[in-house]
Amino acid sequence: MILGQLANIAVVFLLAFRKGYFLRPGVIERNARFGGMAGNYGWLVLAALVVNVANPVNYWFAGKLAVGSLSTWAMGSKLIQLVSGLTAAIMASVVTPYLAKLVSGGQRRRLRSDVYLMLVVGTWICILAALIVLGFSEPFVIAAFSGGAVDSQQGLRLAYVLKLGALQIPFVFSTLLLIKLAAVSQDSSKVVIVALIGLVVNVVLNAALIADFGVVGMAVAWAGSVAASTLVLFGLTRSQTGLSYGQLLVIVGSWGVLGGFAMALHLQSFPTAVSSAIFLLFVLYGQWRAHELPNV
Repeated sequence: MILGQLANIAVVFLLAFRKGYFLRPGVIERNARFGGMAGNYGWLVLAALVVNVANPVNYWFAGKLAVGSLSTWAMGSKLIQLVSGLTAAIMASVVTPYLAKLVSGGQRRRLRSDVYLMLVVGTWICILAALIVLGFSEPFVIAAFSGGAVDSQQGLRLAYVLKLGALQIPFVFSTLLLIKLAAVSQDSSKVVIVALIGLVVNVVLNAALIADFGVVGMAVAWAGSVAASTLVLFGLTRSQTGLSYGQLLVIVGSWGVLGGFAMALHLQSFPTAVSSAIFLLFVLYGQWRAHELPNV
């Protein structure tokens, strides 16, 4: 891993040198434009540190629970970490350069339209992926640990953690997209605010839930903190996205669709599924109409 990171640094150094930039200590301070860039990404580094504090905090809470809770949390939380890593890689390689082009070109209207489309389409894709995980979590856990590696209760808790982790997938996508937009807009300080809010909500919900619900309560706390962070980020980045409150509302409405179908799967309830399908139609219609809403 260390050798891979060094190889990446060497490639970046070589490509920058071919473009006329010689990366060495002290260069950024002599150029005001690069100084602004360093400050912008300094906020992102701070936000990343705050976000990563959540992992040891969660493991600390898990360590306070019954034997086996720590391993259950470690296995269950890997899903959202994998999704976050894959989404971040896609954002960095494809979405970020495109957003930077729109921002630097002053294409405000095009940026607003494309960000809305990305949020809508990406959210529905993530909802579909989340529902697949929700539907197959318990069969997967039973098949994977049928040899006696875990008892039935621990397996059930692991399935619940996977399900609650799956609910975060749409939130993670929206959050990463808006973080990239804030970065290219040189307004990364808002990301730190969102990260701090997410950390505080996570700690508060953990303290409130783990006594009664154990590791499942931790998963609820994590999902709740991510949802709260995403909502705050929606509000803080309106000046960059140009999205109206109506457009943000119908995007949040799609989360309600996910919640409805998740409840239907969990309860094996056909009426809940039908109600969710009806609500889905209203949300899709609202998203279609909201595409033409003014920025209010």
